[in-house]
Amino acid sequence: SEYLPLRAGMSYSLNSAQDGSGTSYFTSNIIGATDSPDGDSVASGISFVEGEGEFNVDHDQAYKLSFNFATGSGSWQYYNIKLFHWQNWEDRNEFLMTYVHPMQFTTTQNLEAGYNLKFNSPWDVQFGTPDGGDNSLMSGALINGGGDLNPITQSGSYEANLTVDATYTNATFEFVAQ
Repeated sequence: SEYLPLRAGMSYSLNSAQDGSGTSYFTSNIIGATDSPDGDSVASGISFVEGEGEFNVDHDQAYKLSFNFATGSGSWQYYNIKLFHWQNWEDRNEFLMTYVHPMQFTTTQNLEAGYNLKFNSPWDVQFGTPDGGDNSLMSGALINGGGDLNPITQSGSYEANLTVDATYTNATFEFVAQ
């Protein structure tokens, strides 16, 4: 259930044992390759066979990988994170954030004072303030399923940064005026 930060341009190997002493497997599938890379939760299946070889990823991202060595099949999945920005929910902005290796997301946007904010990959991931947390802070800790943020007191351009843990349970954030 953990996500691994993998990089494009690097080669990875697949082995049935974590220390590499097991059976080696090969796949020609490219992890992360999809016609819809900007979806909220992007996933696909893969197949693999016994043998030496390496595999690659399409783009830098934190991937959840699953392998069934008995059937030679598996899957990969990743989240894209959006910064939700709203005063009226129906008129919200959903700003797609850029993944930055490892386990970080960033965007620079014009944000309005008094608007609510939340880091989402609708609806599996909804990073917000912990219960009883101060939603007016410009940086701090967040939890999946937490409350809305409301830190912007002066409208303007802000860089928003989010760093997630390997399970997408906890995160840290910061807003920096530009």
